[in-house]
Amino acid sequence: MTHRVENQQGRVVIILEGVGIHLRNTRLPLETRYFNTPVTRAKVERRGRDAALVLEMRSNITPVVTVQPAEQGYHYLFVEFPAGNYLPAELAGRAGNGSVTVPAEPISN
Repeated sequence: MTHRVENQQGRVVIILEGVGIHLRNTRLPLETRYFNTPVTRAKVERRGRDAALVLEMRSNITPVVTVQPAEQGYHYLFVEFPAGNYLPAELAGRAGNGSVTVPAEPISN
């Protein structure tokens, strides 16, 4: 699978040449703005005979993109960003440590 990376204003677009989108659900956006990542939203778009992974960015960072072949003609696409603190201050305070508090007693309606 051939790919290319395009840096656009506030976005990184990864073009996957000759890749189809077989399920409509694949086109739904993935909202990541509440996670500590430079990406705020990811979506897949059709571009002629190609597919494009569009990453809306909160930081001006270019990812390292690699492709590895898998069985039965499939491929894995890896998009890697450097570690960092990407959340804005107003969200960082609400993010917590990732733990969930479970009440001791069930909550009744």
